[in-house]
Amino acid sequence: GYRNVAHLLARMTHKKRVEIVSSLLKIDPKKIICSEHHLTHAYAAIFASDLLKDAPHDELLVITVDGEGDMLSSTVGVFKRSDFSYHRIAQSSYADSIGHFYSAVTTYLGMKMLEHEYKVMGLAPYSYSEQAERLYKIFKEHILIDDDLSITTKVHSHRFEEFLQRVCKGVRFDYVAAAAQKLVEDLLVTLVKKSVQKTNIHSVILSGGVFMNVKANYEILKLPEVERLFVMPSSGDESLPLGSCYYGTLLHHKDALRKVEPITNLYWGPSYSREEIEAALRESEFTYKDYGNAIETQIAKLLAEGHVVARFSGRMEFGARALGNRSILADASNPDVVETINKMIKMRDFWMPFAPSIMEEHASKYLKPLSLLQKTHPAFMMVCFDSTPLAQRDLKAAMHPYDKTLRPQLVSKETNPRYYALLQAYMKKTGRYGLLNTSFNIHGEPIVCSPEDALHTLRESGLPYLALGDFIVHT
Repeated sequence: GYRNVAHLLARMTHKKRVEIVSSLLKIDPKKIICSEHHLTHAYAAIFASDLLKDAPHDELLVITVDGEGDMLSSTVGVFKRSDFSYHRIAQSSYADSIGHFYSAVTTYLGMKMLEHEYKVMGLAPYSYSEQAERLYKIFKEHILIDDDLSITTKVHSHRFEEFLQRVCKGVRFDYVAAAAQKLVEDLLVTLVKKSVQKTNIHSVILSGGVFMNVKANYEILKLPEVERLFVMPSSGDESLPLGSCYYGTLLHHKDALRKVEPITNLYWGPSYSREEIEAALRESEFTYKDYGNAIETQIAKLLAEGHVVARFSGRMEFGARALGNRSILADASNPDVVETINKMIKMRDFWMPFAPSIMEEHASKYLKPLSLLQKTHPAFMMVCFDSTPLAQRDLKAAMHPYDKTLRPQLVSKETNPRYYALLQAYMKKTGRYGLLNTSFNIHGEPIVCSPEDALHTLRESGLPYLALGDFIVHT
């Protein structure tokens, strides 16, 4: 019944949306283009990808996986760079959804669906055991990747919670997380392997919310069949507007797309002038000092001395990851800083790791194996890596405490000159090439956007230092 009703509701909703957009923008409704959900995920990643220019062959393999969208939960397609044609070769129904399975596990474990899936992923490495393996085998019998590259589930996606109540009864919570994570990793790896084998295309693009799972992405990256990999930054539905723009341009201005450059940074949000920042500071109760062009050196000095510093600089990041401009930074070589940050502001679950920002040219000192760095460009915290012994000394507070993996942001002078200058100044003071980087927000609140947001967060937390533009605020 849901399938029939959903189609009817979708048609009604679509008509209403077109009317609203037409009215608000005062344009002819015939000019409004709508793109299908998974097609939009695919186009977002294709035209954002460096593979569009750099792949060794004409064809790219494009895989999308999420909870559901327009009655589908996954697609596999082939994109030809020569003529910009895209051909879908497989798809899966919303009723057979890996994304819904993982979200149901999130809910079963008492966390928020579509928000806390990353907590399940963070918990999983601690508890793989015989008990988790037994549960994994049960899960595995119920979700399969068929040879036609579609997903088949023996339980309807909307009944996964009932299924979990039945099969997980009496199983410890962390074993459930471990079994679910292993299943999702194995399913996605199988989907990619079979897709590569069927198409003989070894340059792979991934998009859709399920690929926010950085551990699964790492397992895909390790596949020898995958020669090049691009994971859409912030690959959930927040990147769909980008895909819609690409799609509309493809339909009406195809030649213009040939000039589109790959995404090199996500600093697309608002920025604030020195005058706006200073005005907010004058209206606050805080004392502050202007460091001008020496601000990055001063932040590096504070970090090298062991202080935690919130950084507000330039344009805000788009998407789910803090990438230095709205970040809390700390010396990652000191494991005690995790507890310090959590007490000050973050209140993260005890099992959750922080992540590092690393100078791009020094990535091989911290990430291994080196061969995987040549397959992908981990600038957006979308894939994790194993850590080197040096990383386990220099970045121990910014890695997973149990399995020692890192979810890195590689920073270059080109992508963020000021943040790179800060890392460079920190390196000169400490000999270390990376910092702990976590989002600048109070637990449960959005990442700060404006100077007023930053000062509010400083006021309501235990943070000692805020670098606000060219100014340092000390509480």
